[in-house]
Amino acid sequence: MDANATTTSRAEPHPSRNASCHVASHAIRSRFPIPPLGLPSIIVIVPDVDKLACSSYYSANMTRAQRLALFTSLFIALYLLAFFQVLTFPLVDTGTVQVVLPLIPWWILVSFGSYSLWSLGWGLFTFRDCPEAYTELLGEINEAKNDLRSRGVSVD
Repeated sequence: MDANATTTSRAEPHPSRNASCHVASHAIRSRFPIPPLGLPSIIVIVPDVDKLACSSYYSANMTRAQRLALFTSLFIALYLLAFFQVLTFPLVDTGTVQVVLPLIPWWILVSFGSYSLWSLGWGLFTFRDCPEAYTELLGEINEAKNDLRSRGVSVD
């Protein structure tokens, strides 16, 4: 490794990504200005729009498990709000919603099972045979048998 080279723990993003993130954050700031302080009865949560504007922020700072937990909890919260009729669906009949909404968890379970079986089958279908490893393993088995025979153990 070069003595003059410096290593960093995280790669710098592409310059054009920084420019597009800056433009996006400026658009968010101009559309949603920060309200004036001094209103004690209103609680205002102002997110860091620079982080919200760049989708690479979430992929760089969150693990896959954290993203899965975030999106799963968001989906479950929205589902429960719709299930208990806190959220309504415009242009959809209430009777239809009451029939379809309870079936969504079963659809998700069946879809997950289908995906699991498909991925298992695909893994078996594309499993590569290794003839070199097979011959090497047979050689090691024969070597072990010969070693055991030399010590007086019957292996056949």
